[in-house]
Amino acid sequence: MDFAAVRLNLFPASHGAIGDWLAFHWHRDRTNRIQAHKVHSSQAIAIDVFGTLKMSIDRDLVLDAIARRVGVAPGGPWSITLEWTDPDRLLGEPRPTQVDALAVGSNAALVIECKFTEPGGKCSQTAKSRSGEAQCNGSYTDQVNPHSGIRSRCTLAGKGIRYWEYIPEVFSLNPAGDYAPCPFAGEAYQ
Repeated sequence: MDFAAVRLNLFPASHGAIGDWLAFHWHRDRTNRIQAHKVHSSQAIAIDVFGTLKMSIDRDLVLDAIARRVGVAPGGPWSITLEWTDPDRLLGEPRPTQVDALAVGSNAALVIECKFTEPGGKCSQTAKSRSGEAQCNGSYTDQVNPHSGIRSRCTLAGKGIRYWEYIPEVFSLNPAGDYAPCPFAGEAYQ
């Protein structure tokens, strides 16, 4: 990959946040080509904003303001990790989620997903498989996964993925309640 094109597409003040450009977790296409050189790259905008912020002497002030705005406790010093993946796999995902930026302060953590021009992702369990059946009906209600035969409110929870162990605390949703459609069937999933 020609990193010159990537560098040209990134705000210069963000370059120092990358560290090792070869080892960085770049978003890649199906042919393994890095995509951050594209003008509409969500990874590029995440690096521009949060990489620049990571390198800024005003990082703590800005992240304290963001924390207050989203209703979590401010308090630095703040650190920022770009393209963070949970090494402990606390959510139980087979392939752990990679978030665009993780900001950790003394009182809170901010998990940040950036979108630029592309739509947000959605839960894969509502998509029809090769057999023509979806594993989830799109609602958070008692249901049976037609592929596994496992009964649960959430197909992913039935597979041991722990999203609904954290959702009540983060989103104030009752895990014993029914939601039709599931609040995370669409773009809110991401």
